[in-house]
Amino acid sequence: MKNFFFWGVFLALLGSVIPSSAYAVAEHRVVRDYCHVSFVEPAFLDYIELPDDEYPGDIVCYLPFVFNGKLKQSRAGLPGSVQDWRALTDFVIAIERLPVAQALRKVTSSDGAAQGGIFTLAAKKKVDLKTGVLYLLSYTPTKFGTNTTSFETQALTVFVLGNERYSITFYGYSLKKDQGRDMRLRAYRDLFSSFSFLSDGQHSGYHE
Repeated sequence: MKNFFFWGVFLALLGSVIPSSAYAVAEHRVVRDYCHVSFVEPAFLDYIELPDDEYPGDIVCYLPFVFNGKLKQSRAGLPGSVQDWRALTDFVIAIERLPVAQALRKVTSSDGAAQGGIFTLAAKKKVDLKTGVLYLLSYTPTKFGTNTTSFETQALTVFVLGNERYSITFYGYSLKKDQGRDMRLRAYRDLFSSFSFLSDGQHSGYHE
């Protein structure tokens, strides 16, 4: 029964992954030349725009999001300053100056998503984007005991996407008690499958 549940969720997650790259106002495509990406805001997600900034190391920029509609999460209050923007977001995507092939190797290493044997890779899918590639890797927990996170986690889906210059790695955990996990994974899938990546010196040509 557990395997049946997992494969049902995974097949639903992978179903109809159709990359979108065309500019369309109705799709709410967000163009971030500074981050070298553009993407579409899917259902149940809102993008929170940050001013362009310099970040240490290989981080190019951050893209914060909040859930809306049925997935909207309540918050105790607003932050006291703009520096507290993380308190207003549900998750953040980091654009890294790292080729997608290297990002994928980091995830699939023993110290990556497997986390030393806590999770095991159950399925892997590659999707060609208009400019780049998207990998979906699904993991199931294999070790319980003292690790509370793995005990409560029903599944782990890792999204790795990018091109030869930039990449995104995002870990999506599905908890057993999370009633909105299927909708949340669908929102992640729709978001990441809509990404387009721009190389250095290349611009979208679109203006907001």
